[in-house]
Amino acid sequence: MPNPFPSSSPAIDLSQAPDFPVFQTLLLPNGKPWHVLLHSQNPLAKISLRYDLDAHWTGQPFPLNTLVQLLGEGTKTKTAQEWNADLDRCGAFVQKSANRESLTFSLICRSQNLEKALPLFREMLLESILSPEEFSMQKELQISDFMQESEQVSEQARRLSSGYLFQNHPLFQDERLEILEDLSLEDVHEAYKHCILSQSPTAYASGILLESQAILEDFLAAVSPSAPSTSALPHWQIPEKKELHHSMPGKSQQALRVVGPAPFSSLQEELDFRFMLVLWGGYFGSRLMKNIREEKGFTYGISASPMRLTSASYWMVNTQINGDKKNETLHEMRFEAERLIIQAASKQEMETVRNYLAGSLARSLDGVLNRHDRLMTLHGLGMPADYLTLYHQHLFSVNADQVRRSAERYLNPETWICASAG
Repeated sequence: MPNPFPSSSPAIDLSQAPDFPVFQTLLLPNGKPWHVLLHSQNPLAKISLRYDLDAHWTGQPFPLNTLVQLLGEGTKTKTAQEWNADLDRCGAFVQKSANRESLTFSLICRSQNLEKALPLFREMLLESILSPEEFSMQKELQISDFMQESEQVSEQARRLSSGYLFQNHPLFQDERLEILEDLSLEDVHEAYKHCILSQSPTAYASGILLESQAILEDFLAAVSPSAPSTSALPHWQIPEKKELHHSMPGKSQQALRVVGPAPFSSLQEELDFRFMLVLWGGYFGSRLMKNIREEKGFTYGISASPMRLTSASYWMVNTQINGDKKNETLHEMRFEAERLIIQAASKQEMETVRNYLAGSLARSLDGVLNRHDRLMTLHGLGMPADYLTLYHQHLFSVNADQVRRSAERYLNPETWICASAG
């Protein structure tokens, strides 16, 4: 029986490239822009609002996380149960998230129900009462979660690396238990006032019907006050090499986070870098996985990821290892980085990564919701409108020498910041 698995990567027909969608930027009567991906065969619509944070609020995760949880837990005219029941009747739901640079809220519903669901979305954003009872419960829950997470080696490694990485920059987040215990409802009200009620969000809409545009314009005008949006954060610079450790006696494993520099302003360098990082440690067949998991058995999994914000760019490797294998793991990481710097990748390895990334790109654009999220992320990072097309073309033009040069610039072990806990 012939082997059903290919011994080499199949060739890809570039004429069969995915359909690369783009947002159309339209203007409200008041001059404010909204970014629209028009209706497709998928009956779902998604409306997203992104509120950028200023230097004051980026460093305060606790009031922001609490605010995100309290929105929709009771409004000026409805209890939480009534508001959620009305949302359910529209077949809709709301996504809420906070990260270091922004708050994002999304409404997802059937396109034909948008007219009924949008007032509920507006009510959540502008008329939430921030119930004292809900605040007390959320605060207790956050304290409990914080204390439980403090026992995890992965969480302690995250806090340690983040504290060092973002020191002396607005992106720094002071995550101490005593700060959370001192959190008041007034702090959350201040976050609500400054981050949502007083700021015009960046608006995205996908999967909408043409006849819904007027409805959407009215909604966006209602949630867009005349105040200007938040000013951009200063560009972050990666700090000097350092090794950090948080001792947790009795733990059988150690969590390890290794961080290094990444390109920020050059699109060509970023495209080369992302390809190189996947080859080194960004998928199951990567060099780090083959060496540290498959051959050495130090860990169940290890991954390298690009970390991109509007004001910061770096790469990060995450893994949990057997408690006494930290030095050996770091040695193998350095070995694989130096090997990539010195010796060009083989043609077969390059072709495998091309195919993997081409498939990942196609999956990320499957359906209106995935397209919406991908385009919103790229737009928020200031990428050009044709980024996806350029990225796809780059997959099949990048060569092994470009990968080697990128590794030489960004994988130098002399720049690594290593944080561990355990």
